[in-house]
Amino acid sequence: MSATARAIAGNTLSQIVVRAVDVAVGIVTLGFITRYLGLYGFGEYTTANAVLQFASILVDFGLYLTFLREISASPPEEHGRITNNIFTLRALTALCALVAAVALTAVLPYPPVVRAGVALLAASYLFGSFISTLTAPFQKHLLMARVALVNLFNRLLLFAFVVIVVALNAGLLALFIATSVSSLLSFIVLVFLLRLLPNPLRLNFAWDIAYWREIFHKTWPIAVTTILNLIYFKADTIILSLYRPQEDVGIYGASYKVLEILTTFPHMFMGLMLPLLTAAWIARDHTRVQRLLEHSFSLFAFLTLPLIGGTLVVGRSLMTLIAGSDFTESGSVLMVLMIATAAIFFGTLYTYMVIVLDKQRAVVKYFFMTALISIIGYFILIPRYSYWGAAWMTVASEIMIIVGAWLTVRRELSMKLPLRRLTRIVLASVLMMIVALFLSRSLSVIPVIGISIVVYVLSAFILRAFSFAELKQLILKTE
Repeated sequence: MSATARAIAGNTLSQIVVRAVDVAVGIVTLGFITRYLGLYGFGEYTTANAVLQFASILVDFGLYLTFLREISASPPEEHGRITNNIFTLRALTALCALVAAVALTAVLPYPPVVRAGVALLAASYLFGSFISTLTAPFQKHLLMARVALVNLFNRLLLFAFVVIVVALNAGLLALFIATSVSSLLSFIVLVFLLRLLPNPLRLNFAWDIAYWREIFHKTWPIAVTTILNLIYFKADTIILSLYRPQEDVGIYGASYKVLEILTTFPHMFMGLMLPLLTAAWIARDHTRVQRLLEHSFSLFAFLTLPLIGGTLVVGRSLMTLIAGSDFTESGSVLMVLMIATAAIFFGTLYTYMVIVLDKQRAVVKYFFMTALISIIGYFILIPRYSYWGAAWMTVASEIMIIVGAWLTVRRELSMKLPLRRLTRIVLASVLMMIVALFLSRSLSVIPVIGISIVVYVLSAFILRAFSFAELKQLILKTE
């Protein structure tokens, strides 16, 4: 294994371990918040977050991916100038977006606590946007495990604050303040870690207007596709909050939070694969590109297909365990959203390939149509079907993203899907689902999940969906 391969392997394994802990802490934190706030309060909590997420998306500008490409293609002595200019751009765009969100909330028909919450929570999204953008240098040096640790630190800090808020019965607004403080402290840690990179970076504001214009010229296709891709990602919750009671928002928001936690993985993984895929494509090594793409597809199938099957069996019990008895209905919604989760995994795979191929302009039309159809669909379905309309429209939207990105990639690259492996993974997932269905009649949800995971892995091995050596390759393969 080459030095690069060893670095990727170590980076991937460490991130998977940290991400697993991060997911567990996130789910436990969600349980504390939902039980403390109840359906109505969690609906207000979800609405405030959705407004700020939507505002942040509108001025995202794809700066992270542009930043990553800039420092990957530039000599080390240029990294400081690039970093500080892009950080300044991110600060300006994020501030504009968040101030606009606070102002807009004042004229929307939201309860006073939601309006106050948006103002208090805005700092969390400001520092969160800094953190997400400034991960690019760590990606460049294959040190994303450090970023994963920062995210875990943020998650643990928030959990501690949530426990304190609940113990003191300090209320929803205190939760918003706690979230902002944890984001600020995490950003400070990241700034310190930037100084420990192989090519140390000291963060400052920079005002190279000519370079800004150059960045905007490079980033606008990524910006448009990112914005179009993510507009509908939060439009559902905002539209739901305008047409339906906060209790409905709470039911949908609890299940959607699980989706958000799970879908951090494909972005993390494809962020690791992006430099490798880009290097192989530039070298015109299509065989290696195809191999890396196939490995990524197989890994995502191995992870997502049992999630869908398992959620169909234990979804309601699982959400009751996580969020409390008030949120049992969220488990039914989660069954639908888990299909969307799987679609996001594969959509992430192909949208990153679009970036590798530098075909962002070609995919804009598909993303525009998806955003347009999704928004129209949400306005039609949510008033009539509430969170069910939102959930199924989300599934349709994510599938449209896959189709558009896949068609774009297919024009440039001959792709062979691992159909034999995929069929065996499906069979293993079905066997796991049957066992889970049988066990759920007499066992609680935790033993059912544990036994089902063992059954799935053994079934996949027996059916030769993979060998243990192949599974290692699915996670670590870089050559």
